[in-house]
Amino acid sequence: MSLIGKPPVIFLDEPTTGLDPQARIEVWQSVKELAEQLGFSSPFVTTETTKLVRLGVIEKTTNPDDLRRVNLTLTARGRDLLIQLSPMQREINDAIFEPLSRDDVAALYRVVRDLRRSAERAVVLSDYLLDGEKE
Repeated sequence: MSLIGKPPVIFLDEPTTGLDPQARIEVWQSVKELAEQLGFSSPFVTTETTKLVRLGVIEKTTNPDDLRRVNLTLTARGRDLLIQLSPMQREINDAIFEPLSRDDVAALYRVVRDLRRSAERAVVLSDYLLDGEKE
């Protein structure tokens, strides 16, 4: 399972349907690792996804490239809700970032960008080092 590339957000709902037992273990381990990185449990992600589908905020379709996966897309209702929430979110963001100057924000952007780049290199390096241990 990879999270590099599109889409920027991935929701997994029943990702192990139709998989053999070993593949199920591997998928759930990946979901568990992702959930831990995000600070959420796997059941929480599944439960919240189901709620959003029931509310008509997102819709679930089978991924044509990998029938074991589903794609979740924002519905028109979901887009409308986000538009309604955006003024409140803007106020919240303004309050959060109020103490930062334009230069502070630019510096923060550069730090986050550089950390992301170095994290990508670190992943490649760790894969290389781990592969070397297998030989």
